[in-house]
Amino acid sequence: MVQYELNDLLTVLKNPELVGLLDRFAEACTASRQRGDLQLSRFNSYDLVRQTFVIKAISPTYHVLIWRDTGEQVVLACQGLVASVYFPPVTAQTRVNPRAAHRSTQSVTIVGPGSTSFTSSLSAIKQIYRYFEQNFGMGEMRALQTDHVGDVAAIVGSTRYVTPTSYKIWPDVGIPDSIDPDGILKRIVGEGKYAFTEDNVVSYRVVDERSLEVSDAQPSVFHQGHVVDIGVSFRAMKGRKQYSFIIQLESILLGEREGAKLLAELVSDANRHPASMVVEPVLLRKRHIEHTKEDLAETQKRLHTLTLSDSQMSEIVE
Repeated sequence: MVQYELNDLLTVLKNPELVGLLDRFAEACTASRQRGDLQLSRFNSYDLVRQTFVIKAISPTYHVLIWRDTGEQVVLACQGLVASVYFPPVTAQTRVNPRAAHRSTQSVTIVGPGSTSFTSSLSAIKQIYRYFEQNFGMGEMRALQTDHVGDVAAIVGSTRYVTPTSYKIWPDVGIPDSIDPDGILKRIVGEGKYAFTEDNVVSYRVVDERSLEVSDAQPSVFHQGHVVDIGVSFRAMKGRKQYSFIIQLESILLGEREGAKLLAELVSDANRHPASMVVEPVLLRKRHIEHTKEDLAETQKRLHTLTLSDSQMSEIVE
């Protein structure tokens, strides 16, 4: 996937019209009868986090956030603009080290500069981290990592490609050819040190703009500038001395492609060469985020009230 220069990327991601599009998308998700209660931005209050969730110890070194009422693992939705994406397929260029395969992850970085919803989501992450921190003794949690793209605050969700068998909690599942066409992960798992489980699976989905049907998508369809809805879960895993707070990517839904179009036009008109951008960065049932046609119809209705005019697009690429 093409990685754009940071300045070009930020020019588009900070565009008020694109941020407005993101806010409309987030508002529609929040207004959904089915998904409204699952919005990460809703939980920017420590008291609400404490009243709604419980931290469950799966093992002495592994804790997850679950719903207090159902005991299911929490998966919350967050909307943002894609700033960086590192998704399958796994190829020789992916450079997965067979002896340290658990360090290889697929990840997405999203931003929302100036977006009210995204700002609330950033605050919610801090409250959830605080809840985990209070669950352990003084100094047992590493400090919360804050991610940025340039000067813009970001949220990074990631998922390991494989899990060490010594940490395996979820059941094994088959490795889809779509993410492992060359059989690299299959060979690593076949050696017995690692497993591919339900917890290594990311759901990639896309909305058909005409029919509003949601369908599975290839990971390669996601690009910088896209408006997406990601599902994330939260956990703490103990290393040698301290627990690390982990934002696990569970799913990603492609909502709008406008930002990616603007990026392509910006770079094409300026005749620039793209460059790599590096961003510093017990079984449980998961309550997944569902997207119905009714919900998506309302989302599209709200989105189409805000469009970029030809003159506004020209201003962006000049």
